[in-house]
Amino acid sequence: MSVIDTGKGIRKEDQDSLFEAFTRADVKSNVNIEGTGLGLAIVKSIVDSMNGTLGVESEYGVGSEFWVRLPVKYDDKTPIPSDFMQHKVEYDANEHICDYTAPDAKVLAVDDNQSNLTIVQLFLKRTGIVPDLCSAGSSAIEHCRQKKYDLILLDHMMPQPDGVETLHIIRSDENSLNKDTKAVVLTANAVAGSRQMYLDEGFDDYLTKPLDAAALEQTVKALLPQDKVLKADNKPAVQQNDDMSPIKKRLTAIDGFDYEKALGYCAGDEDFLSQIAADIAADCPKRAEKMRNSLAANDIKAYGIEAHTIKSTMATIGVEHLRERAHKHEFAAKDNDTAFISADAEGLINEYEEICSKLKE
Repeated sequence: MSVIDTGKGIRKEDQDSLFEAFTRADVKSNVNIEGTGLGLAIVKSIVDSMNGTLGVESEYGVGSEFWVRLPVKYDDKTPIPSDFMQHKVEYDANEHICDYTAPDAKVLAVDDNQSNLTIVQLFLKRTGIVPDLCSAGSSAIEHCRQKKYDLILLDHMMPQPDGVETLHIIRSDENSLNKDTKAVVLTANAVAGSRQMYLDEGFDDYLTKPLDAAALEQTVKALLPQDKVLKADNKPAVQQNDDMSPIKKRLTAIDGFDYEKALGYCAGDEDFLSQIAADIAADCPKRAEKMRNSLAANDIKAYGIEAHTIKSTMATIGVEHLRERAHKHEFAAKDNDTAFISADAEGLINEYEEICSKLKE
């Protein structure tokens, strides 16, 4: 792939450092152009991760040509028809098929949020996997001393020890039976560079919240020992009828609730969605109390963890406005912005309690 421009071009002496982070060419001439010098460094990182090469040919005052070469293959050289977008396959959660079962696989799921554990448990139901569940890193460490697992699914943002610390302990604990067990981090931290950061910490893969049923199933399939993965009969997922179900009537009545998005995260299964909504509602009193207690004790870090959890659960059920409000509180806690938190905390908690009360009606 190549991109050609007719701009100023780049001097030869600037070309060697062009792909380094925070480097900009000809800064004096480009003083009025905004930029951090990260764009090309990010591109190079992506290309390098695909075992490709990136380069530039430029003549100062004439223009530049940037090129990328990636080691990919094609099946045939037949040109794509002009109407190819009409043939695009749209993902439909109701049509998703789980293509394997693994009833003998031993999986441990760790999350301090009960609704997230329910999500993992329900999403793995079609695979025949019945995961062990625990709600704290310390409990996960103990589980790993008692039982050998094929895979560990580990939330990052938990009270001490968090997911990263928990994995390090499991890997280094002389009594652990899971020093080499593959592990997947489950996180709402979907920012650039997160995946590599988690891989560097020892995780084998990375899944973002809200979890997608198909993504979870296929990630688990890829990481399990292959002798425990059995081919499944391709049976269609549960189909919903055209009539508005009781759960849909109840949830769509909640202001800001995106029912289709929530159902999509649940593989189109209303029973999954109903159970998840019930768990989120049941978890609310304990979580709201934790937030208020954290504020009273001036424990801003603990408050931020609870805001992070609310962000994740509201994303799962498609309540975008509350997800965004909790997201602001999470980052305010990271920045120690106590003024913002003090002004809006009770409003956030009250709205959270109101949404949850409607989830269980």
